[in-house]
Amino acid sequence: PKLVDGNICVTAAGEVYQTYTLNTGLNDADYDFEWFDTNGDIIPGATSSTLVVDEAGTYSVIATNWLTGCSSDPLLASATATVTETLPATLMTVVQSEYFSDNATITVTVPDGTGTLMYSLDEGPLQSSNVFTGVSAGEHLVTVIDTEGCTFMTQIVTIIDYPNYFTPNGDGINDTWNISGLNQPGAKLYIFDRYGKLLKQISPLDLGWDGTFCGKEMPSTDYWFTIELTNGKTIKGHFALKR
Repeated sequence: PKLVDGNICVTAAGEVYQTYTLNTGLNDADYDFEWFDTNGDIIPGATSSTLVVDEAGTYSVIATNWLTGCSSDPLLASATATVTETLPATLMTVVQSEYFSDNATITVTVPDGTGTLMYSLDEGPLQSSNVFTGVSAGEHLVTVIDTEGCTFMTQIVTIIDYPNYFTPNGDGINDTWNISGLNQPGAKLYIFDRYGKLLKQISPLDLGWDGTFCGKEMPSTDYWFTIELTNGKTIKGHFALKR
């Protein structure tokens, strides 16, 4: 037999919600089986090639070939397995780096659980690091699991950014400029020319600025913006208009 160590999933209240199956790799047609618990006592009724475990401990098995009468040695490492308890993670917080940073970063914090955590962004490859760098603007799906199979959590996070330029030429691509990913209807966005003249006040939820002032097309150059967030914070930056 070749038993493999495993784990059971247990809530903080001690309730088992995911068992573990020990498997000898042998078949019931050719062998008889005896299973033993942590204390070395035989487990009544456990006579098949597999054993479903709902308690942590060390288990062993003797497999006897019914045709030859030969039995396995229960002291062999392959005939013994240890089953441990894993508490799932149940809480997660996701924080993005400073708004409008050149390298947007997502940091995931999980304060509970005893499993080995792995993290994924937008259902991509799993990683052991809880930090994702170079994240684009918009909505992203953060997933947290543990290697023991007891944890599965997801959360949507929105990265707030803005385009460095826009091209209001009527081709339907980048015709307007606005902040992206900021779901704050109460936020105020002001756009200025290089001399500080206010050209437009818009909401981050509007379609954006079309590059005009009083119906007149503004020239290709740099423009500045100030956004007042609902938490009282003010952020400034600039972008280019290209025709």
